[in-house]
Amino acid sequence: AAAFIVYWTAPFLESRYRWLLWLDAIALGVAVPAGVGVALATGYGLIIVVIAGIITGCMGGLIRDVVGNEVPLILKGSELYLTAAFGGALVGVLLVWLGLPLPVALIGCGTATFTLRAGALIWGWSLPAYRPRPPRERG
Repeated sequence: AAAFIVYWTAPFLESRYRWLLWLDAIALGVAVPAGVGVALATGYGLIIVVIAGIITGCMGGLIRDVVGNEVPLILKGSELYLTAAFGGALVGVLLVWLGLPLPVALIGCGTATFTLRAGALIWGWSLPAYRPRPPRERG
């Protein structure tokens, strides 16, 4: 369905890449809670649940970019991608730990993930980047 919609609407869009980023943010907000939910259902510990949410959320975009011969978003230093998945998974686990019902926790997980990614797209949120300094002179 997505391919059909893109095929017919692509000529009308000014920036297809921007639309791809927003659709990817929505997909990340769905995939992270899916990974968290499956890991919780199988009885894994909370650390493994967070890792499962991150991997589930990030691998889809990674595979898409590799197949499309693009530099994966997860590897671009300025993108808040993996951190958004981590934050969302952490929120989901925290809500479960606080005793909220699983559906509520997963909705919170997805909302947090999408909000972090959307903030990065709208306001340019990013983590600090490493800036090399000149080496010290020994003396």
